[in-house]
Amino acid sequence: MIPRTISARPGKFTRLGTNRVIAPPRASPRSSMHPFDLATIVVYLLSIIGLGMLFGRHQSRQEFFNASGSMGWLAVGLSVMATLFSSNSFVFYPAAVFGDNLRIAMTLVALSLMTPVVMYVFIPVYTRLRVATAYEYLEKRFHLSIRLLASGLFILLRIGWMASATYAAAVVVSSATGWPLVSVIIGIGAVSVFYTMFGGLRAVMWTDVIQFGVFAATIVATLVLVMSTTGLSLPEMSRTYFERGDHLLVDFAPSMTLKYGSWAIVLGLFLEGLSAFGADQVAVQRYLSATSEKTSQR
Repeated sequence: MIPRTISARPGKFTRLGTNRVIAPPRASPRSSMHPFDLATIVVYLLSIIGLGMLFGRHQSRQEFFNASGSMGWLAVGLSVMATLFSSNSFVFYPAAVFGDNLRIAMTLVALSLMTPVVMYVFIPVYTRLRVATAYEYLEKRFHLSIRLLASGLFILLRIGWMASATYAAAVVVSSATGWPLVSVIIGIGAVSVFYTMFGGLRAVMWTDVIQFGVFAATIVATLVLVMSTTGLSLPEMSRTYFERGDHLLVDFAPSMTLKYGSWAIVLGLFLEGLSAFGADQVAVQRYLSATSEKTSQR
């Protein structure tokens, strides 16, 4: 049998076939934090504020709203991903995989099917009409009232989205530092408003690139930490996970009540992806900041 981690008694874990007991790390007091952690937070916040001030020195309307159409494909792509992959996603997906199964990974299939549609249908429309927003197209195609309705719904949607994303991040920071939750929320909001207001879209996009790097580094560091703590290799972890049962990767059963059913994920997230990546101003604004249509499609 492959060694794996199981519960030996509350609060303790041991590997089968060994006498090694792995205790979970003790939680640090809420009121204390390592100086290095505090320094990291301060340096990060000052860095993004500095970006806003740097890019805000020679600001114009076109520069503020679409970075003068000068952004490269890498910055555009990473910015779109970091923007639509919020702290909610960062918390939800690992919890879903650990607590239930890997069927949520069918999201990747849905997004892969959605991507060509956005690249070759949506993006050419926006770039060739030279519109500033997705809703300007609606006015040209239909009527001003349709534009106002769509933009109003977008604002309401994004207010709720930003509130939930800010709250999720604030809960983590507050738990780690012991700082009051309300103060953390106000601090995050104030810093975000400051660098956005002064630096415009260029500052926002380069901040997104930094955040994408933080996301990626955190995922890799977490994987390394889990492997070093449990003593399991990637193949061992994979075998242990798939010993939990069947239908861990896909389940196309025609059920309306199946949790993380493959049909629901593929079809639902394909349509949701078209909305988020193809029509949401958060993504469209970044496509329009690229140097050309081909750059956006990359």
